[in-house]
Amino acid sequence: MVLSQFLKRSGVLTFAFVAVACCACGSAEKGLEDVPEGDAVATDSAPDVASDAVSDTASDAVSDTVSDVADDAHADDASADTGVDATQPTDKPFRVAMVSDCHVLPLGLDKKPNKFIVELLQNISNFAEPPAAVFALGDNIEDMFVWYEEAQAGLPIPVLDVFHQIFADSLSVPWYLALGNHDVRFVDTFHELEVPISRWLQYFEGTQHLPARWYSVKMGGFNFVVLFSSDGAIDHETNDTNILLQEQIDWLNGELALGMPTVLLYHIWIEPPLESPEADAETELHPIFQAVIDHPGVVKAAFSGHGHGSRHKKFQGVDFYEVRDAKTADAQDEKASRNDYVDVVMDPVAKTVTVANYDDIDWEATP
Repeated sequence: MVLSQFLKRSGVLTFAFVAVACCACGSAEKGLEDVPEGDAVATDSAPDVASDAVSDTASDAVSDTVSDVADDAHADDASADTGVDATQPTDKPFRVAMVSDCHVLPLGLDKKPNKFIVELLQNISNFAEPPAAVFALGDNIEDMFVWYEEAQAGLPIPVLDVFHQIFADSLSVPWYLALGNHDVRFVDTFHELEVPISRWLQYFEGTQHLPARWYSVKMGGFNFVVLFSSDGAIDHETNDTNILLQEQIDWLNGELALGMPTVLLYHIWIEPPLESPEADAETELHPIFQAVIDHPGVVKAAFSGHGHGSRHKKFQGVDFYEVRDAKTADAQDEKASRNDYVDVVMDPVAKTVTVANYDDIDWEATP
């Protein structure tokens, strides 16, 4: 494992200052407005832990450097004209692309997995019909690759800068993130959620990419609802489990109550339950499946990752897809590369969601 190279503190500290991570100060309490490629609405607030730690612990020199680099990185986030109206329905189908489990590594480790991801994203951008947006479904990085105390103190997290530059430089279309279990770990260790989430939100503040832990993007008459599947994490095991707490469940139901055709996006795949009356009576449904039942006809599809494979199951007529990992994408082989992402056609008139490259994907399970 690549993390074995960082289990000694001296190794991590040596690496941690090779590059400077971007971490803009402030919280993501407000939603983003007037984003032309999609109306990303933030509904969750950023914790204040790291911002307090920065003022108490980090030096002025480090803070200035972090702010300067963050400003430079965010300056590259120019909006692209996708031809899709952000909030109004359209009679023209459009595409979005789903990628997952990029597991980006920091500089100084094996760059080959990052090279594969760069090539895959560039290929997606160069499609004859580019997608209106790309959604990354979590485990965006392999690990924070710094010690928890360093992140808490507001020190740079170089791998976030590497990840940002890969996506900003490789994609010419808007992109959005869900957070996964690896995204909130420090040197292969889970501590708690407030510090890592605050660092992600501070870093991407002012962009549409990650306005909150969970948020929605209204685009072309569809509602793309991005969830945080490790919401209930209290230790390493629960961080690897899809647990939504009540605040997020209430917000999800509020989004579905809007009645817009909706696509659910989250990191950790959960197996849809059997739909026999006996099974339904004996099984306590996950809140995602309960929300599908409580809002019939609203959810059109759900996409997740985590398992590094491709699965397709159905529940209550809704398609649930698991997207395979992108870190080993083979972009040099055109046919093989179509197995490394999901090309989704959104039809706002029929209100359907169709996987265009379905036959190119090596499904491990199908309905």
